[in-house]
Amino acid sequence: MNYVDQINKAIDFIEGNLKNRFSPSDAAREACLSYYHFHRVFRTLTGMTLGEYTKKRRLAEAAKNIIGGMNIAEATYEFQFNNQQEFTRSFKKQFGIPPGQYRTYGKKCGIMERCFFSDDLIECFNTLCNQIPEIRYIEPSTYVGLIRRGKNCHEENLKLNYRLVDRMNEIPFRLENECTIFGRNALENNRNIFTYITGFRVSRIGTLPDGMISFVFGGSHYAIFRYRGTVKGLLGHIFSYIYDIWQHTVNYEIPPEEFNSTRFHNNICVPENEEMEIVIPVKEKQAP
Repeated sequence: MNYVDQINKAIDFIEGNLKNRFSPSDAAREACLSYYHFHRVFRTLTGMTLGEYTKKRRLAEAAKNIIGGMNIAEATYEFQFNNQQEFTRSFKKQFGIPPGQYRTYGKKCGIMERCFFSDDLIECFNTLCNQIPEIRYIEPSTYVGLIRRGKNCHEENLKLNYRLVDRMNEIPFRLENECTIFGRNALENNRNIFTYITGFRVSRIGTLPDGMISFVFGGSHYAIFRYRGTVKGLLGHIFSYIYDIWQHTVNYEIPPEEFNSTRFHNNICVPENEEMEIVIPVKEKQAP
């Protein structure tokens, strides 16, 4: 199934109807996808919901027209906003200033053009869609490494990776030279907390180096995805595909409380070109 082509058809439809009212079902129909599956695929590929994309594009085209001389009231109704107050509020949120000032100052920044998918994203997505992951039991293994908790911040996670690689020789009984990255989003006290662990597999736990922890991963069934190619800027799309699309098309579900793991070939998180293995915990869906 070529999701990229299908979503491109939906985007063509949206672009052709920025001045017309249409329903989400209309866009899904253009993509030949069910209503709910369309929304998951659209968000994974564009990084936005259908509503967010449509509003941003309508505001962008309205801004161009306002700079060109269209009055604000006309732009309001031309681009399907209910009233001028709603339009002005949305416009200011998007561009930082109200539409009148935007025209006065001749600003043209912040205008979102039609979404086009990069060749890297298309290749990545097609690779994932055409892959049937291996499902197998993984024996428990012990790792020693570093941990951080909070938000899923790429820069902070990357710094943790580099810190561990710099200190890898401090880890006794280390079995390999490639670290493994573990991640989990889980609700704690009604807050979504992301836990990030980067570690090396060890034969046994000796004296833990200062600031490091031990961690056991395995002991259940996992889906194993393999990817080779450019991953810079694409990790979010890869995990979104697995969690938001793949698990809804198979007879497995991903337990939210368990960790996933990612292994890069050369210990560098998100390099230009890489071999990587993503291991996702799964369990069979229960019959309703």
